[in-house]
Amino acid sequence: MSELKIGIPLRPCYVAAGDEEVKALFHRWCDAIIRDRQTVSTVALVELEDGTIHTAYPENIRFLDNSFLEYVFPDKEEKE
Repeated sequence: MSELKIGIPLRPCYVAAGDEEVKALFHRWCDAIIRDRQTVSTVALVELEDGTIHTAYPENIRFLDNSFLEYVFPDKEEKE
């Protein structure tokens, strides 16, 4: 019997936590309503090594898998 699995791969990352970075797995981006439902902010859902789920602001995340290697960018010299 064939099995079809559809999933979104998790991305390894570091999340800033105070003065240090902790290992995490990025799950997805989502919108969070902050301050009495007046401000909407984009946050990430991340899973820490102990299995707990946290939210993190985009500027506090550093991805480790370097997905830029999957894309082709023209060299600056080619543009000139």
